[in-house]
Amino acid sequence: KEDYASITVDKENRILLNKEEVLIENLSEEIKTEIKEGVKIFINGDKEADLGVVINVLDTLRRDNIKEVYFETEPVEHKTIE
Repeated sequence: KEDYASITVDKENRILLNKEEVLIENLSEEIKTEIKEGVKIFINGDKEADLGVVINVLDTLRRDNIKEVYFETEPVEHKTIE
C-alpha cells in the first residue's frame, strides 16, 4: 500500500488514482485497498476538467472520513495593468 495518494481529474473528466483510471463509484473501494489508512491525498485537476467531477471526488473522500486532503496547484501569474 502507498504512503500517499494522488487523485487527478483530467480534461476528459477521467479520475486517476495514482495514475490508474478509476470510476467514481469505485473510488472508495480502490482507496481502501490500495492506500494506507491515514495517508495524505493530493488532488489535482486539469484546468478544463469539470468542477462537478472534482466536487464528487471531494464528497466521496468526505463520506469515507478522509481528512488529509490537499490540492496541488500551480502559482498564478499576476499581471499588472498599465
